[in-house]
Amino acid sequence: SSDVCSSDLLQLHRVIERSGGLAATRLIEAAAAESSAPLRLRRNPVHPGDHHIAGEGIEIRGCHLDGLLQELGWPAVSLVKIDVQGAELRVLQGAREILRRFHPALFVEIDDQALARSGASAEQLLHELAALGYAAFELAGEGPPIPLDAAGIARRRAALGYADFLFLPRP
Repeated sequence: SSDVCSSDLLQLHRVIERSGGLAATRLIEAAAAESSAPLRLRRNPVHPGDHHIAGEGIEIRGCHLDGLLQELGWPAVSLVKIDVQGAELRVLQGAREILRRFHPALFVEIDDQALARSGASAEQLLHELAALGYAAFELAGEGPPIPLDAAGIARRRAALGYADFLFLPRP
């Protein structure tokens, strides 16, 4: 089962190598979550970008980002991209210290169906981000980020059922 994940990791390694980013990249075969406990990963055989944490599937290592950064000596973090097929709240729970120390920008996918499958909702995720001191923005071409209210967020999600949003710490 680990060989299956290893093949995905090897493919990712090749993509990063072709782009010239291998020297600045550290690949970790784990799923970001609230703890470093083992997790189950349900793989989508058709779409490798749709693997997700589930109650069944192959066993993988969980990894909370705070623990990972602590192991690395707390290097500064300016951006965290979270696109984890409904486990976004779990990633945030495992990154509390990173958010407190560095107040990084967050680029978060909000996918209503994936969140529901994980027992969460977009409203819970948005509430958590607001409680952490973050506000939503839309990226519009070359211009500055545009602030979004709840209606704007809902409008963007309604088009596809999901959307990516930039979250910046409130001053």
